[in-house]
Amino acid sequence: MNTAVKASEILRRRVYGLHQIINLKSTQIVDEYHPLEEGLDIVKITKALAVLEIILSLKEPLDKNELVGYQKPLDRSEIKARKNFGRGRYNSYDQRRRGNSQNYNRRNRNYRQGGF
Repeated sequence: MNTAVKASEILRRRVYGLHQIINLKSTQIVDEYHPLEEGLDIVKITKALAVLEIILSLKEPLDKNELVGYQKPLDRSEIKARKNFGRGRYNSYDQRRRGNSQNYNRRNRNYRQGGF
């Protein structure tokens, strides 16, 4: 649940006009255990499972006043749009690869010269 909440908050801070609705539900799960020996009863165990539903939408819901977990979109000043959608801190695969190979060559050269 923690990861889903973090992901939705990150999206809300990146996309302007995103409405968020959070619903907390409960579901029952029944586990049945069949005995290995004959003559014994089937054991049923009922478990309560908490379910967190996060709905993100650019459209405003019709009944937002009735929704308990409704959060309106953030102000534009709170949105931090990302301009670079590259891979991590590098813009392309080549720059990352080139940086790693330079470090590898440097380490390899030091090892051949007797250093560590």
